[in-house]
Amino acid sequence: MAMGFMFWTAAACPCFIGQEWDPATNRLRWALPFKDPCQCTTVELGGVNVIRPQGPFRTSYFDAPLQLPEIRMRLNCSVYVCSDEEPLGMQDGRIKDEQITASSYYQNRLNYGPAKARLNTKAYASAWCNDEKTDPDHPWIQVKFDSEVYVTGLVTQARGDDGHNNCQQRVTHYRVTHSCDGQSWDHVTGADCMPEEFTGNNVDQSYDHHVTARFGTVLRTRFLRILPTNWKCHCSMRFEVLGCYENKPLTA
Repeated sequence: MAMGFMFWTAAACPCFIGQEWDPATNRLRWALPFKDPCQCTTVELGGVNVIRPQGPFRTSYFDAPLQLPEIRMRLNCSVYVCSDEEPLGMQDGRIKDEQITASSYYQNRLNYGPAKARLNTKAYASAWCNDEKTDPDHPWIQVKFDSEVYVTGLVTQARGDDGHNNCQQRVTHYRVTHSCDGQSWDHVTGADCMPEEFTGNNVDQSYDHHVTARFGTVLRTRFLRILPTNWKCHCSMRFEVLGCYENKPLTA
C-alpha cells in the first residue's frame, strides 16, 4: 500500500551563529559554520572567532545575526516528500547485481556475494555473508543507484533457512551512510546529531522476519551504505531500500 511521508530534519540539531573573518570580503561577518545549515533546527548566538577559518566545508556568511526562518529562506533550504513510498528494487531486481557491492564476501564465493542480499532471497546462500577472515571488524554493503533517489528507510532480514544456517546468522545492529559521489560520506544521524545505530534482526525472530527502520529525514542520495555494527554468529543479511524515485520539493 502506498504511503505518504514528509520529514523536515534528521534530528534536533542546534546550531550557533557567531562572527568570524570572511575571506571573500576581508571583514568580520556573521557566520554559520556547519556543513549543511539546512539541517539546523535551532540557531543560538555564538562567539567571535578571530582566527581565519580553515574549515573542511564552505561557511555560510550573513550581515546580520538572522533567526532560523530567515536563514532557511536565504539559503533556499527545502525538504522533500515521498508521496508514494515504495521498495526501490532490491527484491524485484530493478537494482541490478552490479549496483550492489560489499567490503567482502565469504571466501570470494559468488553464492555468498552482495547480490544475495536481496530481500526474501531463498537460494543458497540466502544472504550476503562477509568474509570474517579478511574483513572481521568493519564490513559494509552498499547500493549505487543509476541517479539520485530519495530514501526513507530500510527493511532487513536475517540469512534464510537454507540448510547451512544452524546458528541463525543475522545482523542485529547497523549504521547507515550516504553519498552523492561515492567519495564523501555522511551518516544518518539521531537526536544527538551523532551517527544513529538502527536495530536489525533479533535472535528471537524467524529467519524471514522483516524489520523496518525509517530515517528521520528523506535522503537525497545516489549511494547508500549499510555498516553492520553487531551480528550473531556471522555478518549475514538481506535487505530492501525504501523511498521513491520521484519527489515533491517543499520550500521551508
